[in-house]
Amino acid sequence: MNKARQAALLGIALMSAQHATAAELADTIFTNAKVYTDKPAEAVAIANGKILYVGSNQIAGI
Repeated sequence: MNKARQAALLGIALMSAQHATAAELADTIFTNAKVYTDKPAEAVAIANGKILYVGSNQIAGI
């Protein structure tokens, strides 16, 4: 199998894999907030005292 085909199959497999949302993994989620980062953010998800996710409410799973 050539490398291009392997890369394409790997990409398809990764895109189709089920991923847990931050809402499913986090103990605490702050939403609709002003989060000061280098990029605009409105949600922060935290689990076991560690930040899991910083970004939009939608992607956080809210």
